[in-house]
Amino acid sequence: MRDRYVYAMAQDFEDRADAESDVMFAAGGEGQWTPAVLAARKLAKRPILTEDRLTPSIAQVVNDGRQNKPSIQVTPKDEGTKETADYFQGRIRQIEYECDSDIAYDTAREGQVSCGRGFYRLTTRYIRGHKGPMELVIEAIENQFSVLFDPSARKYDRSDAEYCFVLRLMTRDEHKRAFGEDTTANMRSFYSDDSNNPAPEWMGVGGDMAQILVADYYVKTYDDDGECTVTIYVTDGVENHDETEWIGTQIPVFPQWGRTIIKEGKKRTYSLIRGAKDPQKLVNLYVSNIAEQIAQMPKTPYIGAEGQFLNREDEWEGVNDDPRAYIQYKIVKDSGGNSIGPPVRVVNEPPIQALVTGYLQAIDAVKAAMGIFNDALGAQSNADSGIAIDSRKKESDVTNFHFSDNEARTRKALGRALLELIPIVDGTAPGERTTRSEDGKTKTVKINAPFMDEKTGKMVIHAMGKGDYECAISTGPSYTSQRDQAFQIYANIAQKDKNFMSVAGDLLFKAMDAPFADQIAERYQKMLPPALQDDKNENGQKQAQQAQQQLQAMSQQHAAMVDQLHKMAQIIETEKQANDTKLQIAAMNAWVQIRVAGIKAGNAVDIADADREGARLEAMFDRSHEAALAAVGASQDVAAQQADQQHQQQMQASGQDAAAAQQQSAQDASAAQAQQAQQQQATQP
Repeated sequence: MRDRYVYAMAQDFEDRADAESDVMFAAGGEGQWTPAVLAARKLAKRPILTEDRLTPSIAQVVNDGRQNKPSIQVTPKDEGTKETADYFQGRIRQIEYECDSDIAYDTAREGQVSCGRGFYRLTTRYIRGHKGPMELVIEAIENQFSVLFDPSARKYDRSDAEYCFVLRLMTRDEHKRAFGEDTTANMRSFYSDDSNNPAPEWMGVGGDMAQILVADYYVKTYDDDGECTVTIYVTDGVENHDETEWIGTQIPVFPQWGRTIIKEGKKRTYSLIRGAKDPQKLVNLYVSNIAEQIAQMPKTPYIGAEGQFLNREDEWEGVNDDPRAYIQYKIVKDSGGNSIGPPVRVVNEPPIQALVTGYLQAIDAVKAAMGIFNDALGAQSNADSGIAIDSRKKESDVTNFHFSDNEARTRKALGRALLELIPIVDGTAPGERTTRSEDGKTKTVKINAPFMDEKTGKMVIHAMGKGDYECAISTGPSYTSQRDQAFQIYANIAQKDKNFMSVAGDLLFKAMDAPFADQIAERYQKMLPPALQDDKNENGQKQAQQAQQQLQAMSQQHAAMVDQLHKMAQIIETEKQANDTKLQIAAMNAWVQIRVAGIKAGNAVDIADADREGARLEAMFDRSHEAALAAVGASQDVAAQQADQQHQQQMQASGQDAAAAQQQSAQDASAAQAQQAQQQQATQP
């Protein structure tokens, strides 16, 4: 770890030194003077003035980014749904709101513009101590020089880095409070206070033995299957005080670079003011020299011959202070007896005009180096029309567009990390999470369980860990800025159109950011004409219809469940009846066969016995049938009727078979009698 730190710091030394110089310049004051020149002018007691031309330009670019912040947009991919993509986007907005992510974004933007590098990172925290749920936090990194990435990383977002340091300095007392007295004692025993200190970059930073460097050290490791794990060590170069496995697969530190190029094989970053520092030095030099020339200019003196001011010294000494109508002088003659003329004023003109010319040229060089001119700063220029002014402003924006574009790239990397981590933090168990809409309204949404969508009326499930999603970046004015712009437009229309307030007054007040604006908008909405109220009524009817459809669906589900229970009971009773019916049919078939046999035999006694037996069986089964009907009850009437119809059909079929057999028997008996008569006739003489 210490070897990696030394190597990474050495690779980043040149770029870091230039960035630190940029920060000194951005701070203004004596930081815009080189140390040698500053020391020489102080020694000679010469003026050291600073006319800061860089800070307004930095503020211009930084605040332009604040007004047009990139926003993360989530879209579905393979097996993803539009509804769940909207859920992820709402969750990201809520995470950004809860952790005050605008502080992290603005801090990174400030560092990016002023020195070419800015950073923030993702961490986690428990909402209510260790017993509460965990949430994601977008954390600002105020010191942009506290981050040290793996020099071998090549991607813009450094997602291919194998390690990263986030550093901080501690005093010995802070170190003792954070990690304990024993740890501090171990450090003292390991790092001696003399020149034998083996790692002065950790203990005794900058020669101050009270300063201890502590790092959050992010390291990637891989298993046999190539799966990546990120581990976070809290270390002071001697001991690891904490070891935590990060829940994601990427190092959660996100760089936001300025303009980047490769110089001598190393990646270098450039701020907005990197090329404007030399012209700014000239501006400061010209301002100081002009002030020095003015300070060194003596009061315009009068020169006269010796004795010309005799007895009138007070009048001549106050000539620059007291307005006098005249001043007398004594006539003095030279050695030749000639009168010397009156005293004369000597005028000394320093080269102020030449210095001002150089000063103005230096100012133009500062503007050109940053690509920001008078129009972009709101200063007066030679552009007269609004179109010309807007055109020059756009030129300045295009010149420095790489800052906004790189900020969008960093935000996209953050969005990809959040899409990976939100399912892990939210979990796969059914629950509820808070989301936030673009206008700042929050709502609670179910996850990992089906629910009815209020807008579409469809069943939706936000299943965490299922489906793929990707993020894009949308750059433009914030929702608040859009509301302000809309209000200005609506207000201008209302001034010109007298009917505007009667048909769209509610929209005007909805766009107004003022107390009670929403209540006023609701009152205007109630006063809309009937033709405009129809849309609202239709929406209400649609919502009522959707609610009614949902109620009907639930009623149908309930009825289906009750019907299923009835069917099960009916099946049981039907099976019982079927068994009884089978016994009855078998007995009746037996009765029919007995009766048919008796008929065929022509035995009247057997036929009568069979009829009596059949009547007895029929009466017995009728009583059984009635008892079954009473047992089934009203809910099984249909099944009982079907069984009764089947019984009657079987009885009818059995009766028809018996009648057919009796008719056939009668025909056979008649044929036998006729044949017997013929035989008797043939035997008679």
